Amino acid sequence: MINIFILFISCIIVFLLKSIDIKLSFRESNISLSIIDSFKILFIITKSFIQVLFDKNTSKHTKKRIKKLYFLHFNYMLTLLVSIIHITIEQLNDEKNTIIDVSKAKEAKEAKKDKIIDFLPLVKESVPLIWNPGLIT
Repeated sequence: MINIFILFISCIIVFLLKSIDIKLSFRESNISLSIIDSFKILFIITKSFIQVLFDKNTSKHTKKRIKKLYFLHFNYMLTLLVSIIHITIEQLNDEKNTIIDVSKAKEAKEAKKDKIIDFLPLVKESVPLIWNPGLIT
């Protein structure tokens, strides 16, 4: 019973540390996040990871590469996500066309005017790009 409790507490601590890592990675790109937003981003990434793992159409080799990316190279995946979000926000500010569907982000930007846009829709659109086996080395 105590082992399960220790495992549960350690999982919570890891989740908290990963969310702080997300917050700091976005801060390096001059994107301010609250800790709740970083929890939401980590939840989106984890949910997408679980969906890919239980997808029957995904090959075993691809699932193995995605597990390796999520568990061993989380910082690389996070850097890729931050880069995609940063470039998309820059393109939103320049009013150029982007690869990612930014209609929800444009609505949020117009509603908030000068404040930072709500980029959680951008994260949701970017996560499938990260799981693309062509991007994973």
